[in-house]
Amino acid sequence: MAEFKRGDWVVFAPGYESPEIGRVASVNVETNACFVCYTHGCTAAMTAIEMLEPYDPERFPDLVPDERIGHHRFDEGGCPDYDPGACFASCRGREADD
Repeated sequence: MAEFKRGDWVVFAPGYESPEIGRVASVNVETNACFVCYTHGCTAAMTAIEMLEPYDPERFPDLVPDERIGHHRFDEGGCPDYDPGACFASCRGREADD
């Protein structure tokens, strides 16, 4: 089984639908799942680790990493749109406040 960490590019390829590229926001070893951002929004979807594989451009030539995936979740300086009343605890902007 692959080991993932925050920021890794991964592919959700369950075999019954088209593969989808995403970026790991966090890993939960207790539930054997990753929270993965698949869209330009900042919401991450819980995805079973066994449904993910590391991104390989040779295997998935039609999938291209898009730095906008995850909104500003992966920015070095945190999210400029961070709102403590609206963002979730896993948001990187909240981590800066702790």
